[in-house]
Amino acid sequence: MVYLVNGRRVKFGLELLPNGDVKKPYELVFEYARIADKWFDNIWLTHHPWNADPFTTAGYMASITKYTTIGLGATNPFVIPPVYIAETSGTLFRLYSKRFILGVGAGDPESLDYLGIKRPPKLIKYFREAISEIRDLLSGKQVRGRRFSWIHSEENGEFFSPKIFIAAQGPMMLRLAGEIGDGVLINASHPLQIRKAIEKVGEGASRVNRAALPEIVAYTCFSMDDNVERALEACKPPVAYIVSGASNEILRDFDIDMEKVERIRLSLRSRRFVEAFNLVDERMIESFSISGDPVNCRRKIEELVEIGVEQVVLGSPLGVESEMFWRGRVVYSKETILRKIIKKILCKYQRG
Repeated sequence: MVYLVNGRRVKFGLELLPNGDVKKPYELVFEYARIADKWFDNIWLTHHPWNADPFTTAGYMASITKYTTIGLGATNPFVIPPVYIAETSGTLFRLYSKRFILGVGAGDPESLDYLGIKRPPKLIKYFREAISEIRDLLSGKQVRGRRFSWIHSEENGEFFSPKIFIAAQGPMMLRLAGEIGDGVLINASHPLQIRKAIEKVGEGASRVNRAALPEIVAYTCFSMDDNVERALEACKPPVAYIVSGASNEILRDFDIDMEKVERIRLSLRSRRFVEAFNLVDERMIESFSISGDPVNCRRKIEELVEIGVEQVVLGSPLGVESEMFWRGRVVYSKETILRKIIKKILCKYQRG
């Protein structure tokens, strides 16, 4: 499911959140997956402690789809032990015709605070060792004297295991992704930030004399609507979290009001969510999202492709939810906006 965007071959990914409430049932995520199956190369499932389990969700989602590859975007090797990550990801990869990708990342500060977990002091060293351990286990090798009994080589003697994509924002994680990642999930939506990130990935690849960069994925905050104001309003919650977790260097690059940022961070920590979202301004939205009407969204996607992005993930919120009748009751669903995205974004490009 590769598309030609201004003459370049590009994949599209779709972020889905395995969460919900009474008005937005969790099971709707599988309805979205069925719709996306023939259009998106990847479906990326987020991993947060207050969502449904992404590994179980990925397994069922893979069972009801035929074409798309399911990825975790991303799990965390110091929240979940690497052995368990290898066990579950390897099982999913084997059961569902190799349609599974493992994404690993350091996690957002708010989630870690919620779990009472602190990042390891030597984060990059820990990540390097964790990914090495996962790969060794999935290659049939022993780790600390034990190996997976169910991992065997193919008939040609090779081992096939999930690709590992590293979610990265900071320079050291980006360089690490360049060194050892099969792909890199860059949590950014603006060409300026992504161009700088690709440079850091390239530095990492050069350190180990890699012939080519890992797959460059722009994991965007995306919100589309024919009504521009509705699109911008819908993306305020995710942009608030992005701004809260962004480094001061990135915020300075976009000339973001630091006083507002501190107020957003304080409001989120205090769980005053509406207050935090209302502090998000147009500069923040422009800097940290792809949002607006379909024409503007396509223009921004094409800008990313021009600087070397190989996969564009359309992340939350996608757009404005609408009411629909589902299983005998009225719910709020993303089905309408997802179909509009397919029609007004993906269908505008030729399949490659």
